[in-house]
Amino acid sequence: MLLQEPASTPYDLHFNCLGFRVRVSAWFWVAISLLGYSNVQSLDRHFGAASPGMLPMLLLWALCVLLSILIHELGHALAFRKYGMDASIVLYHFGGLAIPESRSSSSYDVESSFAQNQYGSSNRSLSNTQQIIISLAGPLLQLAVAVVVMIAVKLAGYGFQLSLDGFVYTIPLGPINLIPGLIDGAMLTSPGLYILLDFFLVPSVLWALLNLLPIWPLDGGQITSEVMDMRRVPKTMAFQLSMIVAGCVAAYGFYNESTYMGVMFLMLALMNYQVMQQFTRHRY
Repeated sequence: MLLQEPASTPYDLHFNCLGFRVRVSAWFWVAISLLGYSNVQSLDRHFGAASPGMLPMLLLWALCVLLSILIHELGHALAFRKYGMDASIVLYHFGGLAIPESRSSSSYDVESSFAQNQYGSSNRSLSNTQQIIISLAGPLLQLAVAVVVMIAVKLAGYGFQLSLDGFVYTIPLGPINLIPGLIDGAMLTSPGLYILLDFFLVPSVLWALLNLLPIWPLDGGQITSEVMDMRRVPKTMAFQLSMIVAGCVAAYGFYNESTYMGVMFLMLALMNYQVMQQFTRHRY
């Protein structure tokens, strides 16, 4: 999703998926566990005796996030394949990377990915339109799988709420919950099923939507950069927009006591400010 590919460690997990090589950095598990700890602790406290326990929930959270991010990166990788390029996938502490590789009968030559190039420069062997499609493919596939899961739940006659000990818990899908009729239906009665849906749908929906914001180097920022390049708009405009939007999201996060969101997007705002300096050679 952003920044650079992390160095390999002896504890990394390696496997193949749909013909793509996948590496899960050992640091992925650490970062995801820290990210989900507060939510898991809150659910464990509220569910009381009905809770499956913090450790099982943390493991389920990590696996659900891994699956969601893997689906996202598979979207990018499949789009690269469509344009004649192989790709490998790395999941690490900042999310994931789909790294394009040129096709060769004898070997793979790893090239700089659009997500890895410094200051957002893209692989110019691909057109602006192709770069936009590749950037869109990840979050759109992630959202599409989430929609399929949500449709299956609705077809089973359920909503996205759990009734437990007189309390009603709603899966926090943000603005998606405002869709008329979405949460209507029979109450879920299994805390385990509620937790599974919560842990998979929240990153699959909310993280995908956040990733489409026009903030470099998120996918939305990559798309914005390509659109501006097509219109011959100075690249600094993309970073200025990124900085403003990231700053607003950071302020929203801190205001709503979402410290991780606030810190994450504040870092992105600062990163875009630094990149802008590299282009302009002076401070704003």
